[in-house]
Amino acid sequence: MPTELIDVRGLEGPNLYMPQPGVFMRVRSDKNRTRRLKDALTDGAQSVGMVLGYLDLDTREDAAGVLIDATFTTPTPAIGVALAEYVVEGLNRQEASDEEWD
Repeated sequence: MPTELIDVRGLEGPNLYMPQPGVFMRVRSDKNRTRRLKDALTDGAQSVGMVLGYLDLDTREDAAGVLIDATFTTPTPAIGVALAEYVVEGLNRQEASDEEWD
């Protein structure tokens, strides 16, 4: 099963998840990719010059696999949403050994 982006939200201003603008994302995967997801988000943000703070990941397992919720603050939530989508696509391409993608 590939990594599936179940939900991603760019949040302007104070919101339900944090007191400042940021991103919430929920991912389902067949195995625990918490560390890889964290590394990919921080590396991706750094490579595009996006400020990413207070990255928090919550992982839980259920019958369908591993569910990972990630939140982080950023003054540019729209870029954060695009980064989240890009990172999940990258995890899937890496799993499929796609050498041409990036």
